[in-house]
Amino acid sequence: MKSTILRTSCIALVLALTASMVPAQLTAAGIGFGSGFAVGVPIPSAGTGGATGGNTNPDNLTVVTYTMTNDNLVIADLDFSLDVTHSYCGDLIITLSHCGVTVTLANGDNSSNNLGGLYTFDDEAAGPFAGAPTTTPGTLDPGRYTPTMPLSAFDGLSSSGVWTLTIYDQFGGDTGTLNGVGDRSFIATTKVSDLGLPLPVPPTGTGGGAFGDPSNTFSRTLFIPNHGRIGNRGLGVRLRMDHTFCGDLRIQLSHGSVSRYITNFAGGSANLVNTDSYHFNDSWAPWPPAPVAGELPTNVYAPQESFAAFNNMDMFGAWTLTIYDAAGADSGNLHEFELQIGANTYQMGYGQPFSTGPLSINNLDGIPNSFYFNAFRVFAPSSTPNGWFYGLDVTLSEIVNQFNQGYPYIGNLDNCGDAFFTQGGFVPPGIPINSVGVLLAGSAGVIQSSAPASYVTF
Repeated sequence: MKSTILRTSCIALVLALTASMVPAQLTAAGIGFGSGFAVGVPIPSAGTGGATGGNTNPDNLTVVTYTMTNDNLVIADLDFSLDVTHSYCGDLIITLSHCGVTVTLANGDNSSNNLGGLYTFDDEAAGPFAGAPTTTPGTLDPGRYTPTMPLSAFDGLSSSGVWTLTIYDQFGGDTGTLNGVGDRSFIATTKVSDLGLPLPVPPTGTGGGAFGDPSNTFSRTLFIPNHGRIGNRGLGVRLRMDHTFCGDLRIQLSHGSVSRYITNFAGGSANLVNTDSYHFNDSWAPWPPAPVAGELPTNVYAPQESFAAFNNMDMFGAWTLTIYDAAGADSGNLHEFELQIGANTYQMGYGQPFSTGPLSINNLDGIPNSFYFNAFRVFAPSSTPNGWFYGLDVTLSEIVNQFNQGYPYIGNLDNCGDAFFTQGGFVPPGIPINSVGVLLAGSAGVIQSSAPASYVTF
């Protein structure tokens, strides 16, 4: 009885929301997020490496795992960093694994040179790790290098879940220490922009009045039509603006009942310059940069007040940027305001390894552990040809019937935001299948929906 009540309540919620919650298609951009750390881990885990058994012997392996629990974003460009020392780099094979994908970062490179510092693997770096320079004789220069295998293999996966770093020490006689691991991911995000400016800062004159005075204060509001939960460090702001005497300005971002200062009368007499954009995200160095004089370089900075206060809020609705010019004699312009919020591209698809064989139904890249409902239409179109249910042409009675049948129509995604179901046995060829997947989260209702999927068995 409890199960029936739960299903009836959920389906009522689904039906109530379908008319107004078809998400808009927004473009993609990039922001960074941080990671977990492992400190003082020996390389290899025991001895000096090269013990019998090779990479099957745990004494030769250093394995570090960490779990992303707050971030659930779609990876578009992953960079990975190691703070590591070792007296013979050529002994090491270094791999990174996540959600069934393994990438080799280094594979016995750089022979007898030592490791000593922070090494970042980046597909867009200027040169390969295998060719790293040695400004200090015998030690590889810390810096950014391309990995042995491209990190783009992780593109499209959710950042959430377990990440595993494995370092295999192939030969004896040398050791080292893993001092820390980290990543800087660039993630496909929901992005809304306010372009086509500039707007004067302040709106009139050169500032200097009370906060809220329309001659000294103005605001710009962006509206996000998507529903979804903001993850840890999943929020970024990009501003392209110029202003003489940055210390005159208070710039604030507000959403719902939460407001955070991006800059609060910081920067002294230094100027903001319109040569590029100022990006703000919690993962980066604090604002303002030092020394506070001349021109403040365009770069990525942490806001003065952490954006973490927005974590777990629904991204849906109005986001307001307010700029207050507190002192006279200086002015400038806001040229661009962009808001970037991490959001998954939830998708549903099919797999059929051979003719008339098993058919797999795949939910991919959703919010980990969330509740899903897969709706299907098979054979002829129904009496509702306009795709009322998230683009799917299906009757209300079919929706209710499928939901109440339980698995595989409903269930929970795994820790990587995926769910897989295989229909075994004979699958007749030539059957057209149309479907859509939706994710639900309590009172938030439908928080994500996939694009309608179509498939014909063979």
